[in-house]
Amino acid sequence: MKKLFLALLVVLLAIFLTACGEDDYEEVLPEEPPVETPAPTSEPDVDDEEEIVPFVPTGFMGIGEAARNMTRAEIISFIPDFTPQGEIVLGSWDRAAADARVSELVGGHFLATMASNMDREFFPNPMVTREIDIRDNTDGSRTYTFTIYTENRFSDGTLIDASHYVADIALFSGIFEIVGHDDWVTGEADTLAGVRLYDDQTFSVTIDAQWLPFIWENITYMMWTPTPLHIIAPGAAIADNGDGVFVEGLAVPIIDIAPTLTVGAGPYRLVSSDTASPRITLEVNPYFASTWDGYAPRIQTIIISQMDRSALVDAVAAGEVDMLSGLGSGDAINAAFARLEGTTHSAIDYPRHGYNLLRFHVDHGPTQFASVRQAISWMIDRDMLVQELLQGHGAIVQGPYSLSMWWYPYALQRGFYNRIIHYNFNPDRAIEVLEANGWVLNSAGEPFELGVDIVRYKDVSIYTELAWFGGYGISDPSINADGLMRLEIRWARPADGVHDHLSNQLFRDLESIGMLLTIFPTENIPLRMARAGGAAPEFHMFDLGYNLGLTYSPWEQLNPDPVFLGSHNTTFTRDENLFALADSLRTMSIDDVYDRMDFVDAWAELMIELNHQAIEIPLFADIHYCFIPHRLQDWRMNSTWNFSEAIVRAYVTQ
Repeated sequence: MKKLFLALLVVLLAIFLTACGEDDYEEVLPEEPPVETPAPTSEPDVDDEEEIVPFVPTGFMGIGEAARNMTRAEIISFIPDFTPQGEIVLGSWDRAAADARVSELVGGHFLATMASNMDREFFPNPMVTREIDIRDNTDGSRTYTFTIYTENRFSDGTLIDASHYVADIALFSGIFEIVGHDDWVTGEADTLAGVRLYDDQTFSVTIDAQWLPFIWENITYMMWTPTPLHIIAPGAAIADNGDGVFVEGLAVPIIDIAPTLTVGAGPYRLVSSDTASPRITLEVNPYFASTWDGYAPRIQTIIISQMDRSALVDAVAAGEVDMLSGLGSGDAINAAFARLEGTTHSAIDYPRHGYNLLRFHVDHGPTQFASVRQAISWMIDRDMLVQELLQGHGAIVQGPYSLSMWWYPYALQRGFYNRIIHYNFNPDRAIEVLEANGWVLNSAGEPFELGVDIVRYKDVSIYTELAWFGGYGISDPSINADGLMRLEIRWARPADGVHDHLSNQLFRDLESIGMLLTIFPTENIPLRMARAGGAAPEFHMFDLGYNLGLTYSPWEQLNPDPVFLGSHNTTFTRDENLFALADSLRTMSIDDVYDRMDFVDAWAELMIELNHQAIEIPLFADIHYCFIPHRLQDWRMNSTWNFSEAIVRAYVTQ
């Protein structure tokens, strides 16, 4: 048995990448002209200087890293008395991102059993967790027993105890690795056997042996948040009969219970949400005591104002909006620099913890052939995208990674860069890979002649089966009666102008190598990509942006098990080698992360195989900017330490 008494359990997830070597990807940032500072001709006039008067006690900067080894009472004792004041209006163009920030600030994020710092080191949250006891059982399973403080409260004043954490696990966690999870969610079992509630302070979670070891266990299996069961299911309660936990007193089926933000455990509470504006208003939760590092919220009101991306900079310049966060469009960034930076606002840049990509369905049509996917990769002018779309505020990537990942520079040092295919615009190379794979015919079955014939074909009658439904002639409109497959790509992309740079270039250049591209402006691409409800394949290629989580383990995304197809595995790949590489990464122990290079090498092997198979085409990883007003002080933010973490530790001046 191992005990974890608020001791450090570190996984370094993100180190801010600030420089690259000569052979590395280059971050292209806007050039600033040198500034000549003239010698002063007289002493400054003190009366002309603007005095900045904070609303909070002078020198209040939280506790910081020392708080990890403190008790909840000790942390609170360091926080001086003050009254939160001021207001910040955040301009947002992405409703999903705005909703995520609201959920973090209002929900249970800040009272999770585990916490993290700006370097994404994870450790028990000293404001919540007294102790975590880890026991390896004789059957190979592992039990995590949590003892928590019971002095924290929801925004309605209700005390938070262990049952509120168990409620969140039983109702919403979706962690299938918990013992008894499948029987619980299907209703075959009356209890969730792997979760126990012992008293108001103590609960445990047991993970099935088949899912151990797991490289990110300290986040996935040890980070739990509270949910206000008394609000979402009045009259219900969490009970434990000795065989596991269950919910008693429910008036509706469990599946009908939904999370809520009307009452939460975060530093802010939801005051109003105007869908017409749309405008979301948050105010300080008076019952929130402190973040793990000794910060109580100092800004009284946060307003998130939703508007069109093109109107953001004008709104800030007019004083309708105070700040912008996560700005990633080249036009918008340059406009913000021209009108805001250095005058009323300061700019903070950081690599986005994500990337943009084209994702393929690899189980039907031409894109089930790697040669076609590689040919499209060779026909994308990524330099053009970075310069025209991002206007230099980003970099080309050749895999599903971000420049903010701590392991990326280590992988470069160990030769990763020299082992991947560096796709960029090369029509000759695209034609070469197509012809090598048999795309050498026209619609009549005669040799394809570039400049005469419009589209290439491939004879697929020689295959006993193709990927989808085991027969090339079944429901695949790209195959004619003679068994020839037409090289036509059906592309679902958002119906906005942001993607016009890429679609215009591809539409023009793919035709020059004998490939047709049919573009379908599409709403709700994730549902179409997932083929929700068992829908038949409709498209071959999808355009989307992807934000990476705190961990990287694509085990579910590459899992060929039918239960994951569509829900997680949205390329529908069934490649055994890819899954084996993902599985080897997932099943590394957390000690391997400490060793670092074992993890880096395993990650690099997976990236290389993904790069060669091209089941998706990573396009670029952009640089994001945050434009903050000068009156907003103590602002700290990076790729994974986001707006929510920064705003709760910041303050405004008069």
